[in-house]
Amino acid sequence: MALYDRRMGIEEQFRDTKGVHFGMKLKWTQFQKAEYVERMYLLIAVALLLWTAVGRAVEEVEPKVRLMSKQKGARLSLARVGSYY
Repeated sequence: MALYDRRMGIEEQFRDTKGVHFGMKLKWTQFQKAEYVERMYLLIAVALLLWTAVGRAVEEVEPKVRLMSKQKGARLSLARVGSYY
């Protein structure tokens, strides 16, 4: 169960990075030059690092903050929790 929980945390992070509904909408970017793409990914990496760090700090204070509902549903990733706070 612990291994599956770790795996789902990684999947949630991918969803929140790439997804159109939950994520940062990276699917819709249309850059013409490679250096623009590199800059964007560097900024995104810094933002994800900060959001994940804030999300981890919030989760230590409130362990149940990552659960959206008691029903089956997507949990919030640490990055998403960090972006909310």
